[in-house]
Amino acid sequence: MHITIRQNKVAIGENYEIYEEGKRTKTAYSEILELRPTIHLNEWNNPKHLLSILRFFWFFGPSYGIETNNGKQYDFETKSFLKHHYQCKVGESVYDIYGHIEPKYSLFKDGTQIAYWGMETITWLEGDCYSIHANHDCNPNLLIAFCLIIDDHFHKKSSGLFTLNIGRMGFEAKKFDEDWEAKLNRK
Repeated sequence: MHITIRQNKVAIGENYEIYEEGKRTKTAYSEILELRPTIHLNEWNNPKHLLSILRFFWFFGPSYGIETNNGKQYDFETKSFLKHHYQCKVGESVYDIYGHIEPKYSLFKDGTQIAYWGMETITWLEGDCYSIHANHDCNPNLLIAFCLIIDDHFHKKSSGLFTLNIGRMGFEAKKFDEDWEAKLNRK
């Protein structure tokens, strides 16, 4: 599965166009007049929310809630701020997100890698652009939510003509696996 998330630079608040396998399928946007900052994920051209991402105030890294349209809520929390390790429990499953020195993140479900995403190093006249590579059986809405949380916390929209994302300095909880490949649905 391949998902592309493109941030609109000329929008009020955060606004994203989302493509799955090259086809525009979803949109995400931030509510700018709410007390608690919220990002909504919708099907393209449909006002009903698939899920909402709520930012909590926490001093030691990202802390968010993911609310689905059927009323379930999952907590996205920081496990290690210095090593960029985050975790979200969804039912019986545990998702671990690991940030790397290069501008990439790996996603593990119950200890097994299921996806990773990277961002374009330089964007001109547009916001950040993410490319998610995932196993065919992953929940795309969760993948998108995790990526949007990281973007919201670490990569706020800049007002310049171009964006430069060179990665980060520091420690890693887990090295990026250059050999990992997504499992595709082969019929």
